Amino acid sequence: MKKKTFLMAILLIALASTMFSILMLSERVEAYATDNHPYICVEAEKVYSNAEIKQHLDDIKRGATREDEVDIVYGYTGPLTTITHFWDADMGDDDKVKAPITEVPTYPNALQKARRLWVMAIDAYTKCYKDKAYEYLGHICHLLQDMSVPAHAHEDFHPGELIPGGDDCYEDWMDTNENYKRWDANDAKAAGGLINIPACMDDGLYYLMYTTNQYADYFASDDYDGDKNDRQGWMDYTGWPQTPTKKDHLSDNDSGDNDNDGDLTRIAERCFVYSIRATATLYKVFYERASKVGATADPKTIRIQIPKPEEQKRNTGAFNIILANPTNEKISVSMVRYQWTGEIPQDTKVTLLKGTIEINPKSLRIVTGPTFSVGPGAKPGEFPIKIIWKITGTEVEFATDPAVMLIPPSVGGIIVPVDKLALLAPYIGLASTILIVTAVTLIYVKRIKKREQNNGKYASTP
Repeated sequence: MKKKTFLMAILLIALASTMFSILMLSERVEAYATDNHPYICVEAEKVYSNAEIKQHLDDIKRGATREDEVDIVYGYTGPLTTITHFWDADMGDDDKVKAPITEVPTYPNALQKARRLWVMAIDAYTKCYKDKAYEYLGHICHLLQDMSVPAHAHEDFHPGELIPGGDDCYEDWMDTNENYKRWDANDAKAAGGLINIPACMDDGLYYLMYTTNQYADYFASDDYDGDKNDRQGWMDYTGWPQTPTKKDHLSDNDSGDNDNDGDLTRIAERCFVYSIRATATLYKVFYERASKVGATADPKTIRIQIPKPEEQKRNTGAFNIILANPTNEKISVSMVRYQWTGEIPQDTKVTLLKGTIEINPKSLRIVTGPTFSVGPGAKPGEFPIKIIWKITGTEVEFATDPAVMLIPPSVGGIIVPVDKLALLAPYIGLASTILIVTAVTLIYVKRIKKREQNNGKYASTP
């Protein structure tokens, strides 16, 4: 009897936990309303724009809207579609989003997702799929804008009215009667317009995601206090309002989602306006980066797609490098070593060319290498690498400095076709550079040999 009673108690607890989980997750956890994100995108275009941004604004708005509807990166569906729209930046760049109920760190955060989408957008742009590139940019804009919501910076889940206290008063109030339209591009311009990204910061996306997050992190959400923790040291909170920085400050706002004391307005004046500025700056960062890559077709970069874990394989790619010998002598060179000049990619193996490569006088020689083997444990991103060559019989070395772009595995949703020929992207763009470098080094070697011969000749003369 006792055993039966114990089992029944366990079943009741499990059933209660399951029902609570269903209530918690029966709606997607969204930030601003459906119309809010495209509104920010439109206002941002009034702060920064050009002919291309104008042409693709509808693509950006489409991506910003779809980000709440489909997960094109990780493939999460149903209530978990938007689980990656949170990031507790105080805990680190790779801090995982806690699972509802269990609070076990489980899911990728908004920064991680934005970085994957960034690689997808740049890759689509270089393949001339500009409509898709800007649609992916719209997905990134959505994640960036979510970072301006205190609940998303605190990982304060808010599945709606299905459970008591399940809403978020700031988001609900912003959506009521379209209160968000009280702020527009003019407010963003008055607050400073485009955000000044420090010259030493080469990752504009990260700077915008982090600072937008820290704007929201200062303020409280319904269930979490705000704070001034800033592990990067980029924020200056001098003169910021003292409320609502504690969750208790919002207790009187949560009833009917009212703004009688002005607390919700104070959040919007800082965070919502900054989200317009950040989105406009993101337009600029993306356009300058993508157009530069697109104009050169990025001949110094190969793209390798990361395999899915279930595929149980490694994907490979290699450079086709043109070596030129403009002299009248046959020379030989060898690939002696390599060095990652930035972040070292995970689960990526490099195999250098072995032996020497002979190049006939006044000839070109195309070689394939080094070879890169990429496993499922790799992370998306662009990784520059320096390849060191040596001319045989001399101490002369020269370097080529291409990059490897690792593309996320395709997971449903929008897919940019992978041009398999592009996995061995021709290195034609460096031909003239290598030609010049080789010519200079060979001339230098010949002068050394001649000087040594002359020195020997003069030394033997009485």
